[in-house]
Order: sequence, then C-alpha cells, then structure tokens
Amino acid sequence: MNAERKIRVPFLRSIRGKMATSFTLVTVVMVLGVVAGFLFLETSDRFGTSGYLREISNGFHIQSYDFYAENKFDIEKLQERMDLIHEQGFLSLPRGNFIDTSMAYLITNKPFFVIDSEQKVVASTSQTPGYRVGDHYAPPESQSEEKERLENLLQYAHRQDFHFQQLQNGNIQVYLPFGETDEDNTWHTKYIVVMTVAPAPPFSFKPFLRFLPFVLITVAMVIMIVTPFGVIFGLMAGRGLNRRITNLVKASDQLAQGNFEAIPTDKSKDEIGVLNRQMRTMSEKLQTLMQNQQQLAAIEERNHLARELHDTVKQQNFATQMQIRAAQNLIATDPEQAGVRLFEAERILKSSQDELSTIIRQLRPAQLEDRGLAATLRQLLRDWVNRNQIPVQVNITGERRIVLSHEQALLRVAQEALSNIARHAKANRVWFSLDYSAEMVTMTLQDNGVGFSRKSQGKGMGLENMQQRVESLGGWFATSSAPGKGTKVEVSLPIIKTG
Repeated sequence: MNAERKIRVPFLRSIRGKMATSFTLVTVVMVLGVVAGFLFLETSDRFGTSGYLREISNGFHIQSYDFYAENKFDIEKLQERMDLIHEQGFLSLPRGNFIDTSMAYLITNKPFFVIDSEQKVVASTSQTPGYRVGDHYAPPESQSEEKERLENLLQYAHRQDFHFQQLQNGNIQVYLPFGETDEDNTWHTKYIVVMTVAPAPPFSFKPFLRFLPFVLITVAMVIMIVTPFGVIFGLMAGRGLNRRITNLVKASDQLAQGNFEAIPTDKSKDEIGVLNRQMRTMSEKLQTLMQNQQQLAAIEERNHLARELHDTVKQQNFATQMQIRAAQNLIATDPEQAGVRLFEAERILKSSQDELSTIIRQLRPAQLEDRGLAATLRQLLRDWVNRNQIPVQVNITGERRIVLSHEQALLRVAQEALSNIARHAKANRVWFSLDYSAEMVTMTLQDNGVGFSRKSQGKGMGLENMQQRVESLGGWFATSSAPGKGTKVEVSLPIIKTG
C-alpha cells in the first residue's frame, strides 16, 4: 500500500504527463520554427543594401504600372508622379501594402530622370543641361561613370534587374530598367529610370510586425491541434514505461521487506531493463548474504550454547554424579551421611534445571520483537532478581525502538553478563543502566562482587564472545575489573534509523 501511495502523482509530474507536455512543446516549437523560417525567407530580401534597393525597385514599378502601357511610358503622367515624389522627398506607397518604401528618401539635389534606348531624356525633375526633357543625355565630365553605366545597361539588353552605384558620400545611385520580352524570350531595355537615394536604414522589425496577426492565429491553431495529439501520444507511450517503473517500485518495497522473489523479469535493453537486471542481481546477492549471515549466526549460537552447557549443566551433572556415587558408597555404612550426599545432589540438579531454563529463555527472545528492548530487559532483570535474590538498581532513559539486530545484540550481552554475575561474581548488588542518545545507545552493568584480574580470567566467562558480537555491529565494548572491586561491563552501539 505504501508503494502505491508513493507512485500516485499528479498527471503533469508523471512520466506520461511529462512525455505529453514535452511532445506538445516540441511539436509547437517545430511548427512555429517552420513558420518563422517561412517569414524570414519571405522578408530576407529586404535586409541589407540589396534588399533595400530591391524594395525601391518594386515600389517604383508598382507606382509606374499605370503609366507604362505597350512598353512605353505615358510621359505626362509619369512626369507628374516624378514631380510629386521629388516634392515630398521620398518614395511612398499607401499603408498596408506588402511593399512599403516610405523610408527610401530621395536625394532631391541630384538628377531624377528617365531616358529611352536612344539616350534621350523623356522625363526629368532637373533643369540642368543634359538632364532636361527632350535633351540628349549628356552628363558633365565628372559624371562620366554614370554615362558609361547607362550605356552598358542599354548595350546589354538582357540586363533586366536593377543596378546601383555607391557614391563617396554614402548615397546610392539607382538604375531601374524598363523594357519588353520578344518572341525569343529575350529582354530588351527601352527606358532607364535614374535616381539617387539615401543609404539603407538600420535593421528594423517593422516588416515582421505586419505578420503578427498571422503568427498569433497560427500559434493558436497549432496549440489547439497539437495538444490533443500530444496528450494521446504521452498516454500511449508513457503507459508502458509507467507500468514498468511501477513494477520496480513495488519490487523495491518488497525487497526492503525481505521478499527476494518479487522482482519481475524485464528483458528490454533500455535503461529500465538494465536497472531491472541490476536489481535482480542485487537481490540474489542479498539473499546469499543473508543466508550466509543466518548460517554464521546459527553457528555462533550453537557455540555459545555449547559454552553455556559446558560451563554450567555439564559441570553440575558431573558434580551430581559424584554426590550420588558417594551416597551409594555410604548408604550401607553411614546412612545419615549418604542422605546428606543425596540432598546435595538434589540441590545441584535443581540448579542445573534453573540454568537450563535460563538457556531456553535465551534461545527464545521472541518477545523482543513485540515488546522492544527496554521492556524485555526489565522482565529479564525481574526474573533474574527473583531467581538469584540479588537486588538490581535499574535506570533506563530516552527509551525507544532501534533496529532488531542491535536490540538482540544488547539483550544477549545483558544475558551473558548477568549469567557471569550469578555464577562468578558473588555480588550482593547490581547496577544496570540503558541510555538512548541521538546517535548512540549505551548499556552498563556493574556489580560489587569479587572481580577478577586479566591474568586469572577464564574463557568460560564469555567476555570475548560479547565483544565480538558488539564490534560486528560497529559498536564499542569494554570491561573494567579488579580483585575485590567488582566488575563493570559497558557497551555502546550506533543507532540506525528504522523504517
């Protein structure tokens, strides 16, 4: 249930939601990119000097369309239009047209005229000799380049496109050819319009603004059309991924609970498939590790049980056997002494029975998992006091649950230490403390018994076993004792956060 709650996320945060959103955004961006590219191509010829002059050429051709019939200008109307352009100072078209040359300023102190194929001036705004209407075109010697360029335009009849010349002062002299195409599809220049305009203006977004309504409508339509497809694609494409990831989440939750068989098989070669195989490998290794750990724990418990039986029950059974054999030898000659021997044998058997009961309780610490360490230790101390008639002062602070492996280790150490006190210490008082801090749990057992020295310490006391148990969990174990001054056992284990 926990895994299912964790994977219930809002649609936009889910894999399907993210895929639908990303697909929609990418598609919208691509469509808008195509539209933007189209607009750029449509308007790219407006940029720079060449685009600027082409716009002037197109504008003048449109304005002179009504005056140019049968490959010949209506000179009077053309002259009127040229006079108007010369007077207002710039080439202009009505607002809203695709072509707008309102920024093409005419240099009014320069000749603005039209010549025919015989280099005769047919329309002009200049009264300078050589530029007046009816004159044969004859520019001053300083304008010899202009004359040479016009002669070349007339000579090469196939030059249909406009030409220009950049002047030293930055202005631009423009030559616009007008003519006709014959039956062989060959262009013949009939007239040439010559004007001088100001340099091209700086780059402007003005041409693009005319397409703004079109762009906005296109964006709205693309979003409306693409979004449903994006959602459908995201739902369809993300469904399989979502199912596979959900299976991994549930499998990881089962793995955390110790179920190593819950990971499904995913044979795909993508990242999720690789993760699935890695989880299966990890599960197999964890399973093997836990089996090995369980085997080691079982071996350790058997060794501990063997030591306990050797140090207590076996020795007591041997003593009982000696008492019974002595009673057999005395029963005929000294029945009273034989009875004493039998009474001692009975006492030893009762002590052996108590030791066996203690060992059996140590082998069945099931209460620990239900009640916790502190409660289990309180019960252990109460039973120990009732059995041994030795008072224990108990102090437990910060009580809370920690991982079961650490609780089991502390319980085993407490059982071992109390067993040592009962068998060897000859104490009449014991102090026990268990303190939970933020990062450590510390347990201390101290008695006022006979104590021991390191040289006289026997292997049967189990101190080495306790130390190995604690240090295997990353803890710290220490004992301090001296003959006649009692014994103190202190254990510290790091607290590992539980689920």
